[in-house]
Amino acid sequence: VMPFVNEKYRVKKGAKHRGIVGLSMGGGQSLTIGLKHTDLFAWVGGFSSSVPRADSVALALDNSRKTNRQLQLLWIGCGKDDFLLERNKKFVATLSEVGVKHVWRLTEGNHSWPVWREYLAEFVSPKRLQRLEHVLAHRTRWITVALEEVYQTHNASAILRTCDCFGVQDVHIVDERNDYKVH
Repeated sequence: VMPFVNEKYRVKKGAKHRGIVGLSMGGGQSLTIGLKHTDLFAWVGGFSSSVPRADSVALALDNSRKTNRQLQLLWIGCGKDDFLLERNKKFVATLSEVGVKHVWRLTEGNHSWPVWREYLAEFVSPKRLQRLEHVLAHRTRWITVALEEVYQTHNASAILRTCDCFGVQDVHIVDERNDYKVH
């Protein structure tokens, strides 16, 4: 993914300009990848994560000085009513035991989007948060995209992603041949 992003988008190079964050299973994957590759990611986060096994991030845990030097932020959050809370507490305890600096946020809430939205606002820098809020404020319902007889779902997916990037909120599919399920 990184070579594609670097080629197609204007991005700053280097770990200090790159982060990885995810939620639930994606949070576990983000923590694993981020802690295994602190040379590539200086900003690592997990929201309500299925946390990594200690052996999968052993290099980061075994060399906390190097890990702390390379990371700008290791951010972990979980709600008090989340079914993954105990796993997150154990992982955070392991980080503390070995001396890996991190931010731990235990909040109200469960395994849900409202909780993760708040986490994202805390994880990103104020400048990036301002940019996200600006983009969201300019989403529109003035334009509607209509797709007709979409027989290859990857085409529909590409159009939906494009609409999302441009802030178009309404997309309609008219298709009498194929069945689609809204996710």
